[in-house]
Amino acid sequence: MEQSELSSNVNCGNKKKNKDGRKQNVHQSIQHNANTRIKKIYSDPCSSCFTQTGRCISYACDMAWCRVRRPLRKQILYTGILLVTTSVVVQLLNSSSVSFHDSLKSIKKEKSLGLGITRVWNRKTTLESNDHRTRQSSFDRFQINPSVPMRINQQGALLFGHFRNYTSYLTIGIPSVHRDGVDYLEDTLNSLVKSTQVKERKEVIILIFLADQHHDVVTNRAKKLYDSYKEHVDSGFIQIAHPDHQYYPDFSKLDRNFNDSATRVAWRSKQNIDYAYMFLYSKNLSQYYMQLEDDVLTAKSYLSQVKRFVKSRPPKIKWFCIQFSHLGFIGKMFQAADLQSIGEFLLMFYSEQPGDLLINYMKRIKTQFKDILMKPSLFQHRGVISSLKDKKQFLVDKSFRDRTGNDRKKFYQKNPPADIFTSIEVYDNLKPEFAYDLSNKYFWGLSPNLGDYYRISFHKPVNISRVYVHSGYPKNPKDILYNAALKISRVNNSSHVTQEACDNREMFGTFTRTGDFDTKAQNITMPIYNVGCISIELTKAQKEWLIIREISIFTVT
Repeated sequence: MEQSELSSNVNCGNKKKNKDGRKQNVHQSIQHNANTRIKKIYSDPCSSCFTQTGRCISYACDMAWCRVRRPLRKQILYTGILLVTTSVVVQLLNSSSVSFHDSLKSIKKEKSLGLGITRVWNRKTTLESNDHRTRQSSFDRFQINPSVPMRINQQGALLFGHFRNYTSYLTIGIPSVHRDGVDYLEDTLNSLVKSTQVKERKEVIILIFLADQHHDVVTNRAKKLYDSYKEHVDSGFIQIAHPDHQYYPDFSKLDRNFNDSATRVAWRSKQNIDYAYMFLYSKNLSQYYMQLEDDVLTAKSYLSQVKRFVKSRPPKIKWFCIQFSHLGFIGKMFQAADLQSIGEFLLMFYSEQPGDLLINYMKRIKTQFKDILMKPSLFQHRGVISSLKDKKQFLVDKSFRDRTGNDRKKFYQKNPPADIFTSIEVYDNLKPEFAYDLSNKYFWGLSPNLGDYYRISFHKPVNISRVYVHSGYPKNPKDILYNAALKISRVNNSSHVTQEACDNREMFGTFTRTGDFDTKAQNITMPIYNVGCISIELTKAQKEWLIIREISIFTVT
């Protein structure tokens, strides 16, 4: 009987109406139970200290539980049940995911790399011949391992340049890949370097991130950039970096979303990994980091404008991202302290959404619910040919500070391979090829004479559906073709065309008063087949100089 009463007292179950008696009985029962437990612990023959420690902890918990009031005990109990239930559900979900991966047929082995990315390799390796090295690996899946800190080897990624022994003010990251038929990077760098004053270059680092996966392309571009900007690279103003090609997964196995094609999903997923790599690379280089693209124009005195705008922010209000352009991922500036988390976030969701959308999500997570946008913008998007195949981007930031005229071409047509010849004297290194290629440049010649020509000799006979030629320029509207004719020469359907094919020319049409020629606008019957050469010929000398801005040749099979 005493034992049952003692047990009920330990469990705080005594329901006597007398308060003093109840407290006294409970206290006596606890003290008696304590003596009993202590005596049992030290008299127990078990020699394990872990067992004795566990019993002491259990006894202490019992004592604490008895002293807690009943309503609070219920809350603690319900909270514990909720936590246990949640833990069980999470464990079940994880076990189902693991069982799915374990059901894969191929035997796989995990390898953790420096970027915090877990790659799974087939145990049976396959040889993939690359131009610069042979790899004994292939990705089967790609996952982020949150238990591994994400870091990269800065020294190993640096191709040209050196690290400064002090923290700069701003790092400007420019990812770049080879585009077919055009390269905007040098124009972007020229504009950026020119807009950075000499005394400001010690505060700025321009990081050129060559993201091509072909070794020969990266090597050639890096050497060319170093030769062109050797002074700035050696001073630490410019760094040229490239990631290990093994940091990229197999992009052909990604899930499609946003109704994007598999090619587009792979393209934007690779971009996110490139961005993440750049953020992790730059986290200790400077106080701030700004993201640009390789086809932009920079406003004059941009750095002083950036500093002035940052200082104008209220010191008590924290910010995550400041935008110095309205477009995409251009001109987005972050604090260096956030680069690690941004890189990890982009890697975690690299295949889910484009980078600019992911940044918008993270901006809200960081409690910045409104855009902090500087007006007018400091950077203008200039490129048209995208790094995504067959994509053209004509976006323009209308609030750009240094407004320029409409100096873009109309079509940016990828013309058939050809050789360009001219008898007109070239001005200021604006070559004849610029009118025919995909760049924003043009051909500028001195005053042409009667009989001067501009000829296009195709490598192979082409079937033409439309010819478009535009002369003149917004800043030089008088430098057009006033008196000119367009002639063509046909050849036999052979695989090779020689320069002599331009000898047998026949009249095809004349230029308009505005200095343009368009077979569609002038209702000229098309198509024409087996064309080996097109010649633009002056029918009269002109005093004005000549600008041929664009030549677009549309073909049919």
